[in-house]
Amino acid sequence: MKKKALIMIIFAGILWGTSCIYVKLWEKMLLNSIEMTALRIIAAFLSFFVFTLLFNKRAFKTKISDVFLYVGSGVTLFATAAFYYTSMQLTSVSTAVVLMYMAPVLVLGWSVAFFGERLTVKKVLAVICVIIGSALVSGIAGGARFNFKGVVMGILSGVSYGTYSIFTKIQARKGLDSITSTIYSFLFAALAVVCVCDFSNIGHVLVQYPSKTILLAIVHGVTTFVLPYFLYALSLKEIPAGVASSLAIVEPLSGTLFGVALLGERLSLISICGIVLILGAVIVLSKSSE
Repeated sequence: MKKKALIMIIFAGILWGTSCIYVKLWEKMLLNSIEMTALRIIAAFLSFFVFTLLFNKRAFKTKISDVFLYVGSGVTLFATAAFYYTSMQLTSVSTAVVLMYMAPVLVLGWSVAFFGERLTVKKVLAVICVIIGSALVSGIAGGARFNFKGVVMGILSGVSYGTYSIFTKIQARKGLDSITSTIYSFLFAALAVVCVCDFSNIGHVLVQYPSKTILLAIVHGVTTFVLPYFLYALSLKEIPAGVASSLAIVEPLSGTLFGVALLGERLSLISICGIVLILGAVIVLSKSSE
């Protein structure tokens, strides 16, 4: 297990956690979650495309048989961001980011159903903790503000993220180059965006704030998409996926802290208990997958 890979995972988690800051900035420019996602993904793809073209042209070479994996990881990347940003707007940063981290539970369910993974008492208890924790964080229990659509979007972001993790693990096991996997995943994520996004409002924003919009899109795409996803994919070649998932828990922690410190969000004692239950369960499930 290499120290460098561990640091890369932690840094990736912190970068992912800054997403809430950009969401609030885009909100002030009256963009919705799909439009935010479109700018983020397209800027990320173009930035990484130029980088790859200048420094590693060989990374564009790939096998046709691997395209399915890139399509899967690209589409789920887009879906994760779109659902996540919508949930964040409708609920809160802490609720959205913690619900997204239900992904390991979903992956466990798929592994038991389709891959014959053994279901232990520890795993069952972890799942129960996630369910209780989600009820506390979302507001279903404890009398906190509850937004049904926002919670559903948060859960769907977890489903998408869990599916993305499966595609990423398969790519790593096949020994695919990290840069190749990243550039083609970004390509198909960008194509998915083009298929569903109405760019008319983005055009109005570009006309009104040209320099600000372009700069914010590039910084948003690079810091929350290019760098963290590339670092995460690269680290999976050096450390077990379970360890990587455990360390990526930095994201919900940092996202919650950013929300409290920079965006003025408040956490109730019930919400904190829910977060602790979910994060603890995720760590248990991640370690059990090593």
